[in-house]
Amino acid sequence: MLGVTSEGGRVTGAETSEGVISAGIVVVEAGFRTSALLAPLWVDLPITPVRHAISVVERTPDFGDIHPVVSDRVARAYYRPERGTLSLLGEHDPLKGPVDDEVEAAKAPILDEEVSLIERFAQRFPGQELASKMQGYTGVYDCSPDFQPAFGRVQAVDGLSVGAGFSGHGCKLSPGIGKIMNDLVVDGTTDMIDVHPFRVERFAENDLLLGGERYSNRSLA
Repeated sequence: MLGVTSEGGRVTGAETSEGVISAGIVVVEAGFRTSALLAPLWVDLPITPVRHAISVVERTPDFGDIHPVVSDRVARAYYRPERGTLSLLGEHDPLKGPVDDEVEAAKAPILDEEVSLIERFAQRFPGQELASKMQGYTGVYDCSPDFQPAFGRVQAVDGLSVGAGFSGHGCKLSPGIGKIMNDLVVDGTTDMIDVHPFRVERFAENDLLLGGERYSNRSLA
């Protein structure tokens, strides 16, 4: 998708590399790129693209049974078992990483980031300072100002719906969000949750979902 076409405050279609596809309903779920697609319609959805490192280690033979998924709030990291004896290590904080607009590019993690993750893993699992470092990778989170997603119908443009700004939560939330978006598009409402707090307009209204502690302990796990 290259853009959303509209007329008189209503969606008329989606602009693509093959031309414009006429449509009375358009759903934009394009991660970081969602902001640029909405901007010509005067819809404000601020998203910061933050590239996160994932370090992969092979646990030592004496580690024992596979470990559970660990959300380490002390070391501010998470550890997820992978196939065989591998573990994936990631950072809790959605803003911990370089801002990178090249969201589609495949990039290797920075060595210092991997070393930091491996050190924290070894602190949680003594003896794993001898774990073998494997090839890591990176991915980009579409971080909203309050680290919560924006989804649902856009008030200013009839027929336009959005789902973006998941800040690292998207994989976990996608089944529920898919059902909610389907309900909203087909029926105009959903009985799953109150979607009002997650409206895209909250950013322009400065009505962020910050919680009592203003998310001082930001976490993705």
